[in-house]
Amino acid sequence: MKAVYTTVVNPTLAATIADIAALLCGADIADLSANCVKDSSSVDKTIPAGWTLVDAAASATDRVISAPDVDGLTQKYLRLGGSATFLSVMGYESWNAANHTGVNATNGGTALGTTASVKFAANAVQQYYVMATPRYAVVIDGSAPTGYMGCFEFSRMAQWLKGSSYPCFAVSNTGQNGLMSASSNSLCSPRVKSQTAAGDLTGLGATAVTPGSLAAACVRPRYTAAGSATTPASPALDAQDQPFHNLTPIWVGQRIDAFSSSPLGVFLDVAEITNMGASADTLLDASGSKWHVVLPATTFASGAMALRFA
Repeated sequence: MKAVYTTVVNPTLAATIADIAALLCGADIADLSANCVKDSSSVDKTIPAGWTLVDAAASATDRVISAPDVDGLTQKYLRLGGSATFLSVMGYESWNAANHTGVNATNGGTALGTTASVKFAANAVQQYYVMATPRYAVVIDGSAPTGYMGCFEFSRMAQWLKGSSYPCFAVSNTGQNGLMSASSNSLCSPRVKSQTAAGDLTGLGATAVTPGSLAAACVRPRYTAAGSATTPASPALDAQDQPFHNLTPIWVGQRIDAFSSSPLGVFLDVAEITNMGASADTLLDASGSKWHVVLPATTFASGAMALRFA
């Protein structure tokens, strides 16, 4: 699912969050509140969003949504919230809708302050890209498409994750730095197994040196040198002269130290594209699937994240 959500000139935080939650749970534009300018909003549901509203009253403004993981063993719980100046998300291992409480909250929420990527203002039109499959849920700041927040499921490749009840997703609020950033709060998971002691670690952020916290990386395609610059080879074109793009899997792992990590798995329906495309582009892969570019790719070191939506 891919939606463009445009607010009125004076949006309210509660209505904005409620409408975004509704889109992530499969709503049509006509179903949204008067906070939405419907003529300037749209939704493509070629791939269903696949999320369910589990708590419409997590607070005066917040909503909690969930989606099953691909193996059906666990659920992803995502709390949508914000403040007078930004929107934010937090992940949970489980959620009690009767008590409006969750277990093992990730870093995030109002403590983010200026590190949050997705901005909000009550005195101006806001536009957001709202995107989801059952594997992820993302909100992108339409006025600054390099900023996003969201929840990303990853495969269970680590031995202790296979067939287990451990969560297999990560949450990010600082999307201007990308999934492969070492910035604080860039990747958080509700619970992981400790690498150094019995028991688990909970609510971890992703700082550069904290053992057990999360980090992401990828192995990029081969590059060719052109003079002093490093450039990718030209992609092939399809019948519509759109480039077929090499979508590189993004690995997620637990940090061992500042320089290495132990792989957990790869993100699902999410990939990296290096030096190809720009923010908000729609790209086509060799199988015909459509991907939305979230981050601009300008150098060898910083790739564009792409989300499959159709």
